[in-house]
Amino acid sequence: MIVNKYKKDDIITLKLVSSEEVITKVVEASEDSFTVSKPLMLIHTPKGVAMSQFLMMQDIDDTIVLPMSQIVAVTKANSVASSQYSQTISSIKVPTPEEKSSIIQS
Repeated sequence: MIVNKYKKDDIITLKLVSSEEVITKVVEASEDSFTVSKPLMLIHTPKGVAMSQFLMMQDIDDTIVLPMSQIVAVTKANSVASSQYSQTISSIKVPTPEEKSSIIQS
């Protein structure tokens, strides 16, 4: 049963009937919907694929409810996507290799 498979704070990927792919954190899973926080979707940019806020005018700290009728597939996010998602939503910035090389160390 899908409700028991995903628990609070799992990072999951949802494929919606609209073709959008969403990565998000589970708040609650029920028989008819997922309540999620900080949903991001994949977008194409000139520099490649990036993550962007799913609902542009949403307060990113508010949860949203996605009805099961709008979800085609759901799975736990892979480790690469999960790591990138966590970095994107975190207020702590991990330095890039270029930034690390410019840090002065004693």
